[in-house]
Amino acid sequence: MPNLTLFELVAEHRQALAQLAELDLPDEVIRDTVEGLQWPVEQKAQNCIAFAGNLEAEAEMIDARVKVLQARSRAIANRVSWLRSYVLQAMQASGITEIRCADFVAKPRANPEKVVIDNEAGLPEKCWRVIPETREPDKNAIKEALKAGDEEVNQAAHLARSFRLDIR
Repeated sequence: MPNLTLFELVAEHRQALAQLAELDLPDEVIRDTVEGLQWPVEQKAQNCIAFAGNLEAEAEMIDARVKVLQARSRAIANRVSWLRSYVLQAMQASGITEIRCADFVAKPRANPEKVVIDNEAGLPEKCWRVIPETREPDKNAIKEALKAGDEEVNQAAHLARSFRLDIR
């Protein structure tokens, strides 16, 4: 009986109660027997609840550690971004177009043009899109209008190209 699951203990408890009901015993004997049968079930249930509490505590510790590791990961990613930007600026300032070594080749690369909105209120209606209950500038429509030379849109937005350091 020591290695039985709570489910098995409950099944044995029910079976014993059914057998007790068939016997002609005094009420006091039945009451004492029922109390004795409940003890292993209660003990097993207490152990299960205590174990669940331990698991909850362990999960909380893991969650806390995950937050610390995520913060560290973000800090490292920010540092990588800063270093790449630092090298890119140095390469551009000194006119270096490529750095080759045994491990990698680094070159400045142009990113695709992106829309920069200078005056949102100055955008014509054709440059807006409506998303349920919100309204926002449609950057694809703005980009097309700017490329087509639309003066009205040109007064409210412009295209900008940034660079990145491509390392292969």
